[in-house]
Amino acid sequence: MSLIIIGIVCISSIHFPQLLHWLYRQYCYIDGQLDHKKSQIKCDKTVWLSAGGYILEFCKGAWVPWAIENYTYYNDNVMVGCFIMLLTLYIFNPLQKFKPRNHDWVVLFSGVLYFLSPMASLFFIIGLLSALILTNSISWAYIIALIISGIILNNTITTSQYLIYFLAAVIPIGCIISSQLYDFHTLRKGTLTGLIKR
Repeated sequence: MSLIIIGIVCISSIHFPQLLHWLYRQYCYIDGQLDHKKSQIKCDKTVWLSAGGYILEFCKGAWVPWAIENYTYYNDNVMVGCFIMLLTLYIFNPLQKFKPRNHDWVVLFSGVLYFLSPMASLFFIIGLLSALILTNSISWAYIIALIISGIILNNTITTSQYLIYFLAAVIPIGCIISSQLYDFHTLRKGTLTGLIKR
């Protein structure tokens, strides 16, 4: 049991886009020290590294609970703890000095929803994009998308345990959405147009 907890903590603390960018910088540094440089490609790899990192984040959200469900003797408490730790340590990462990631959790949470119900994951993304355009508020769009995905999940799953897992995953997300709502209503931040202008 302790190995499972340690594994979840370690995997949750890794942010794959940053890890891939760091590995690429180390490669460039080593390549720059060589007399005969091996790198001949001159295209910008930043977009591809970020895309690959977020694909790995999605896979992490889907595969960590799947591995616990299939390869351990788990119970509901272990799975609830898995979802809470997975998202809490991602949003408030100790490796980033607990500086919250304001929007990156969407990809990881989509992976978690894909584990619970692929249909709920699809409707979460569609609902989020639609709500962002209609409300121009990131935090309200998150709330609308979570409600839509919760309704779809409730209608598509066969076991009530998965709904409990969904509610456990929403607990750490509620903390960051609350802070975003506070920023939006006091400082007028957190709009879709402000995010596009960055």
